[in-house]
Amino acid sequence: MHIILRGFVASYLSLAVSAVNAQIATDGTMGAIQSLAGTSVDVLETLGTRQGDNLFHSFSTFSVSSGQTVTFTGSDDIQNVISRVTGSDVSTIDGVLASQVGSANFFFLNPNGIVVAEGAQIDVPAGIYLSSAHSIAFSDGKSFSADAADNTLSIESPASFCFLANSNDV
Repeated sequence: MHIILRGFVASYLSLAVSAVNAQIATDGTMGAIQSLAGTSVDVLETLGTRQGDNLFHSFSTFSVSSGQTVTFTGSDDIQNVISRVTGSDVSTIDGVLASQVGSANFFFLNPNGIVVAEGAQIDVPAGIYLSSAHSIAFSDGKSFSADAADNTLSIESPASFCFLANSNDV
């Protein structure tokens, strides 16, 4: 019986590690398609697209598990790191979410929701803006939405979050 139990525990731990390792995947609209795995993950500037002082990232799925550290990296002259989730899953932040991008503000959109768990730690050099909005509008009238087909980028600073009305509410 002990052998069966050990096999079950080993299988369970293997599945748990796989779940941690499959929490972040880029969608290919702002850079290469890539799954990011491990307890220490770096989201490099090269996985996104730079437009002026803004760095844009796009993920099909994005969550930070307990015990995991996800660090965004990039040039010191970037003013805003702007990320979106284009997939259908809620993002859960239960580990460390960090940015080492100069003194950049950090914007994160997931219209499906964002859960910041009790164990979460956020370490960014400036402001952090987490939103379930569908898009971010810029002062030049452009917007960056959570729709993977919409790849409108701006060199301006983000000005507001935009929410879509639920068709059942109208």
